[in-house]
Amino acid sequence: MISVNGQPGQLMRVGDTGPNGIKLLSATSRIATVEVAGESMEIGLSQTVSTRFAQPQTRYANIARVNAHYPAMGSINGLPVRFLVDTGATIIAMNRQHAKRLGIQFRLEGTPGKVATASGVATYYSVTLDRVKVGEIELTGVEAGVLDGDSPDMILLGMSFLKRLEMVEKDGVLQLIQRF
Repeated sequence: MISVNGQPGQLMRVGDTGPNGIKLLSATSRIATVEVAGESMEIGLSQTVSTRFAQPQTRYANIARVNAHYPAMGSINGLPVRFLVDTGATIIAMNRQHAKRLGIQFRLEGTPGKVATASGVATYYSVTLDRVKVGEIELTGVEAGVLDGDSPDMILLGMSFLKRLEMVEKDGVLQLIQRF
């Protein structure tokens, strides 16, 4: 169901064009891909999309270096977390306790696999996070891996999030930049 600008929702099927010319391209139980004014975008459940023109924006997250690392507060699916920025991690990586606290049903919803870690080969589950936020920047549909163990200690903010942003490091501060 798609509701625009607070109007009553309209039930749509893939391929339908609904209110204000919004076309539904695809949908899962978690994310819908819509086309608005010729641009494709993903929206999560209960997420809003405006069809009004807006000036291009830039959003930032400034992360101070601490002991040669970049720890950052943020959120996953609206719940607060502490990240460690890791450009060597392909995806966001977390342990099973992190996933449990965040309500991620990785064994039911994830795809199992094996991954090489500093401690050896481990079982992990590939999942897609609805929303990941650091500073002013919030991204949807971010790939993550849940390691079925107690490592890593902190959630690693890997390239599945970082590759969608610009990164600039200056004087011990890592600035993440999202341009629209």
